[in-house]
Amino acid sequence: IHSRLNEAMYFWEDYDQEDLDTPLNYWNACYKGIAQVNKALELLSRYPKSERVKALYGEAFLLRAYLHFMLVNIWAEPYGGKSTNPGIPYITKPEKNALVDNQRGTVNEVYDKIEKDLKLGISLVSDTYYKHPKFHFNKKAAYAFAARFYLYYTKWAKAEEMATEVLGDTPTNLRNWIAFQA
Repeated sequence: IHSRLNEAMYFWEDYDQEDLDTPLNYWNACYKGIAQVNKALELLSRYPKSERVKALYGEAFLLRAYLHFMLVNIWAEPYGGKSTNPGIPYITKPEKNALVDNQRGTVNEVYDKIEKDLKLGISLVSDTYYKHPKFHFNKKAAYAFAARFYLYYTKWAKAEEMATEVLGDTPTNLRNWIAFQA
């Protein structure tokens, strides 16, 4: 079955099966994740706004932004400034009905919404509450995602600013590629 999938992907043909590695499965998994994030945000709104709850809000907004970012970059045209290319549905509320006709904004509108969630997430996320920060959107992961997002968004100064937040002015935690030379 994987050879058929690989062959279809190689020739840019539609593949109508929903296997683990198929585009349809990835699309569904992303929107399932977005639905879970939106439900979590709805439930968090019932709690007092403690620092812990704010950190959870931050991680949720970052995850929602990241999932939409991945979807728009796989299934839509690249960001193009003032373009009106169709984007993807940007879902911000939990679904209450089984069949919903979500509106598909432009790529630019999707990027604007991603940026809004991204900024909010970065302002709220905290490293304080994680036993295993590598499994969460911690501060450095949030800034790393922001750097990548702003590169795609063609906001170069913001991309540099976000990368500097992760790496510092003089990066010392990068892999020594010179050591890998033959």
